[in-house]
Amino acid sequence: MRTVHGYCIDLYRARDRKKMADVSASVVLVLVLQAAILPPSSASTHWVVTEDGMLTQQLDSVYNLKKPYDLVEFLRQAERSDTIQSLQQELLNQKIQIDENDDKSDTNIEAKFYESDPDCMIAEKSLPEYDLYTSTVLPLENKGIKVEDHIDLNGKLPQCKKLKQPSCTSVVALPYSIHAFDHLKGVQERANLTNTAEPGLRSAISYKADPDEFGHLIYKSLQKNKTSWVLHNLAAFYWRIKGNSYQVIECCRRALHFSPREHKDVALVNMANILHRARHSAEAAILIHASLDVSTDLNVNHFTLGNIYAVLGEYNKSVLCFEQTTEHQPDFEAAHKRKHAVKCQEKLEIALEEQHDHLQKTLTELKEYQKKHEYFQEQRKILIDHQQLTEVQFELNIKYQ
Repeated sequence: MRTVHGYCIDLYRARDRKKMADVSASVVLVLVLQAAILPPSSASTHWVVTEDGMLTQQLDSVYNLKKPYDLVEFLRQAERSDTIQSLQQELLNQKIQIDENDDKSDTNIEAKFYESDPDCMIAEKSLPEYDLYTSTVLPLENKGIKVEDHIDLNGKLPQCKKLKQPSCTSVVALPYSIHAFDHLKGVQERANLTNTAEPGLRSAISYKADPDEFGHLIYKSLQKNKTSWVLHNLAAFYWRIKGNSYQVIECCRRALHFSPREHKDVALVNMANILHRARHSAEAAILIHASLDVSTDLNVNHFTLGNIYAVLGEYNKSVLCFEQTTEHQPDFEAAHKRKHAVKCQEKLEIALEEQHDHLQKTLTELKEYQKKHEYFQEQRKILIDHQQLTEVQFELNIKYQ
């Protein structure tokens, strides 16, 4: 006869078998619904066969949910799993591409360029190492002018008194002149221009060994002939050596006002040098072009303009100017080397710009990668939050076996 205890045990076993049957039926129903609703995806590793031949769940399967009875949550978990797998593959491919781009980046491109490029090798040094603000001057002798016809170079100098300086503003007042390029900003703001002495002009203007004595002789001559364009140009030479930009501009304005058209280029070159050295290079280019309208065969115009355009980054124009310079004077080595230095600089800047674009693209890809990785981490966290803990799932599997 069965005892009451035995009867209760059988009753409990029957109830457990019924629960397991209900759970199995629910799982089958869910799998059928998933196959009908979800798009095709990679095979799941939720179920595995044990060594004993039993079909059981993977303990770490993402489909072991905290709410196994929630069909909607199960479907969402499946979508999250597919999304994470897709993101993982995208991140892997993107990481490979970023690594390949990084390998192509040359951090020493500038040094290699100077060592291998033909123009760089001819130039022997980089364009920034050249003095692109070097002083240039158009000597009066090149215009057929004899200085001794306008100044007594052997005139007596005061022994005790202080030598005078040729102040063009005190000789002739010139509030405005249509010939003096007064519309240029640098000319309008001449009182604020940077002062830079040009002692190198002493060798180019060798009328007197002592610039101060030369200045005094100009002063004396200006007192006698206040409208001489030659004397005003000579005064501009003097102030360029001394380093007074304001006085140079004032003397050039008067030289332009009084000089005939065929001789205006002397003052234009003087004024262009001052504006260029004061970083008004675009306006200096205007003045040299005006000088070229007067005389196209003087290489000082082309050489000066080549330097100006190099500073402005107008490399093609700069090269043409230096080519014109060497065409008029083939042995002008400085112009020859500068031409190749400009070509070298232009190609280098293109290479550096390409590298910059490449690095910018890599930076953008890294930001996109980081953003996608953050989204991947968020989705993975949600997936894990809905997944049953391995320890709990293990206990459930034991209970239902």
